Amino acid sequence: MGFMKKVTKQSRELRKVAGKKIDSVTDKSKKIIRNTKIKKNVAELSKNVGKFADKTFDLAKDKSNDLINEAKIQINVNENVTEVKEIYEEIGTSVYDAYKKGEKVNDAFLKECKMIEEITKEIIEMEVKELYLKNLRKCDNCNEIISIEDKFCVSCGTQQKPLKIEEAK
Repeated sequence: MGFMKKVTKQSRELRKVAGKKIDSVTDKSKKIIRNTKIKKNVAELSKNVGKFADKTFDLAKDKSNDLINEAKIQINVNENVTEVKEIYEEIGTSVYDAYKKGEKVNDAFLKECKMIEEITKEIIEMEVKELYLKNLRKCDNCNEIISIEDKFCVSCGTQQKPLKIEEAK
């Protein structure tokens, strides 16, 4: 019986050691699984941060392009306004020269008046494009600046017609 007790005792000790080894292996397995989940979470987070960065970049690029287009339109408007002023001076000079020569004044500046009319139309088109880039428009009736999405003018109540915008030059 002493031998059996000894074998039983050793058997118990072996079970304890084996249990500790199994627990150790189990703990290591859990850590590996946890680390794998963390890596997957980090990878997913990195992917989401990348998508957010891409969207932010695209938004910044679009806004920059809008600002550049607005600036180009404003430059064109200013150039045309200057040109109109120069034509006004030419009209004044032409009218005065015609007056000095005794000519009929109305015929003397007809060409300049037509040029001013064409340039003024261009100015109006560019101003419409500039407002459009800002999601705005002018009321068809009262010229109040309103949102491009408004179906009716918030100032006078007039129903708005759809805008036809050509690409900016």
